[in-house]
Amino acid sequence: YSPISALIFFFVGLTILVLIFKPKGGLYFRFRKRQKATEKIAIEDILKLLYHQSKYTEKDILNELEFSHHLLQESLQKMIKKQLILLNDGIYELTEQGLVYALRIVRAHRLWEKYLSEKTGFDKQEWHGRAELKEHELTEEEVENLAVLLGNPRFDPHGDPIPTKKGKVQKQK
Repeated sequence: YSPISALIFFFVGLTILVLIFKPKGGLYFRFRKRQKATEKIAIEDILKLLYHQSKYTEKDILNELEFSHHLLQESLQKMIKKQLILLNDGIYELTEQGLVYALRIVRAHRLWEKYLSEKTGFDKQEWHGRAELKEHELTEEEVENLAVLLGNPRFDPHGDPIPTKKGKVQKQK
């Protein structure tokens, strides 16, 4: 090898390493960020599932949610360690802490549906699907700003109660 070709190989290799491992912008870090976001979505979807129907087996959860079984099983274990859920006789249930988290997600979802119904031109068939995606992205501050913008509504466009900031839920219409 000539010194010039060795130098070219070195810079090509260095460029490839930078593209892969550049902090915050490299392929590896973007992959990890996407993976963590997917884990968060799986956990939040499990919480919502348990909120809407309080008791599920692992098999029920695996069949109900569209994530890999491995990811769901890992998420369930993390949720137990974080004391968001309990496992009793093969049945998963929300803890008090899990209920609070679930209500935050339900609040974000229902407020976003309300926003879509009142402030956009999206068809009502699209509200739920769009809210399913957005609920995982909104920060608590953004949720509160949205509530204020909408006049702190008590019900979403389907008539379902929107939990308050403190987690209180009105009786359904």
